[in-house]
Amino acid sequence: MKLIKLKVQTGSVGLKRIQELAQKVQSPDLPAWWDNIDDWVELIKSNYESDIAELKKWVVKQGN
Repeated sequence: MKLIKLKVQTGSVGLKRIQELAQKVQSPDLPAWWDNIDDWVELIKSNYESDIAELKKWVVKQGN
C-alpha cells in the first residue's frame, strides 16, 4: 500500500499513531530522516496487532 493511502485511510478510522508515522516516512526533508526511517517502519510493523484491534473496535462501532 502506498504511504499516502496508508496515511489517509488510517486517519479516517482513527489510527492516529500510524497516520503520524506515515506522515514522517513520506517527509524526507525532516531532520535526521535517514537516521529515523527504519525506526518508524519498525514501529508500524511492531504495533500492527494493537492497531488491528483498534480497527476492529472502530468497525463494530460503525455497525451500531
